[in-house]
Amino acid sequence: ARTFYLLKGDGSSDEGKSEEEMAIIRQREKLLDKYLVLHGVKKEELQPYLEVIEVCHKCEML
Repeated sequence: ARTFYLLKGDGSSDEGKSEEEMAIIRQREKLLDKYLVLHGVKKEELQPYLEVIEVCHKCEML
């Protein structure tokens, strides 16, 4: 779940991003899909863990 969280990015808006940045985001999304398939899990199954990781990450940033 931690690797997925780190790869998914910060969730900021795509508005105003360059075409190159958008291409990277699309590649990252494809990689995340492959990562989930490889590990045999669905994003929904990771969601409880992602929520905890998000809180921990915010605390690390303090």
